Amino acid sequence: MDPRDHQITALSTFIHLEERARNTTNGAELAFLMVNETPRLIPCPMVAFWLLDGTGRPRVEAVSGVDRPERDAPFSRWLRGVVKSTLKDKNPGAVSDIPPEMAGVSAKDRKISHTGNPSPQVSQTQGEGGIWRGLYGLWCPFVDGDGRVVAGLWLGRENQWQEQEKLLLAKLTAAFAHAWHTLHPRGTFSKLFGGLKRQPWRLIPPLLLAAALTLPVPQTVLAPAQVTPLTPFPVTAPLAGVVKHFAVKPNQSVHLGDLLFELDDTSPLSQLDLARGALEVARAEYDNTRQKVLMGDDPGRKVDLLVQKTKVELKAMEVAHYSKVLKRSQVRAERDGIAIFGDVNDWLGRPVKVGEKVLTVADPSQVALTIWLPVADAISLTPEARVALFLNIEPTRPLPARLKRSGYEPALAPDGFLAFNLLAHFSPNLPPPRIGLRGTAKIYGEEVPLYYYLIRRPLAAMRQWLGF
Repeated sequence: MDPRDHQITALSTFIHLEERARNTTNGAELAFLMVNETPRLIPCPMVAFWLLDGTGRPRVEAVSGVDRPERDAPFSRWLRGVVKSTLKDKNPGAVSDIPPEMAGVSAKDRKISHTGNPSPQVSQTQGEGGIWRGLYGLWCPFVDGDGRVVAGLWLGRENQWQEQEKLLLAKLTAAFAHAWHTLHPRGTFSKLFGGLKRQPWRLIPPLLLAAALTLPVPQTVLAPAQVTPLTPFPVTAPLAGVVKHFAVKPNQSVHLGDLLFELDDTSPLSQLDLARGALEVARAEYDNTRQKVLMGDDPGRKVDLLVQKTKVELKAMEVAHYSKVLKRSQVRAERDGIAIFGDVNDWLGRPVKVGEKVLTVADPSQVALTIWLPVADAISLTPEARVALFLNIEPTRPLPARLKRSGYEPALAPDGFLAFNLLAHFSPNLPPPRIGLRGTAKIYGEEVPLYYYLIRRPLAAMRQWLGF
């Protein structure tokens, strides 16, 4: 036969086998194809397919000319020994020869004496009988994506293998391996288990991660906060009226007796004038009646004199009352501190009711931290819990504080969300921050494992979403 015709025939056979291998639907069909159809490409009387089970032990799956190979048959036991010894070689993933004198001998025993004869272990193996022991074997492994040998073919014949044949069989083995991996994909667990078995050091990172997840860490939560006076003194409107004038500015220092603001005095001043006029009339009537009593013209005038005296006293009391009302329209500070309120223009001309709060006088050296903890972020807190305040104007320098009080029931915060009101005191060794400053408070709770710290919020959100 023309060599070119032989090459064309081999190529067409190779393409046909590759196509059939990729079109197989199960592992048994593919194994039957590999062991019984491969001799069509390269003549060889014996072909066996083996694979490694979950424990890494070789198992013979198919043999040419045999319906189902016996696991304890002599050939199966012998081939398992060949696979075990070959896997110990430095490069078991490449197609290689297995000479008759090397079959079944471990890698460390595959040595030739200085005379060129096989070692005693090899000679003993040759003399154990069995026609397959005298064949020249060819190792054709299946290698997965991690470079690990998972299965393969063993081919045996009486004459040695040529390089062209080994090259062609290497290509065919690659096609068979691809088809086998397609029908038997390795799961994630299998890949992980196989990688860990070959490289146990890979267990170190996950073990370290698992140990780190059990480390105790303080449970923390963030909440908006504001610096507020510790003992505020509210200044309220003493009477109903309209704010006429403000004598102080926001955050201005005030002292005892300083004028804070004035209410419109038009109404009390007019009432005072009327009361004073009525008092003068009552006094004139009282004096006239008294003169008549002293002259003795009418003895019954003594009763009128008592009535006139009572009217004078009542009118005098009205004058004193309206004088106090007029004086109370000027609101003055009852202690030293700073005036805390918004803008002056927000109050000028505004009517106020009796007892309505207008401003607050507070000691700037006595401050506290008011925190609004959202209900969704509530954690278990204990008295004297550690708090760190990150001010908006200086977020890089936290201010230490200690929790003193926590609200029992949630209420609406100034920003409109439902929250628990907490109160913390700053360290006395540090200068107090200015009243009114805002920031974010970091509250430290009880110690919990790190994994719980990471999954607490997602778990709570998932429970609310799923309803369990």
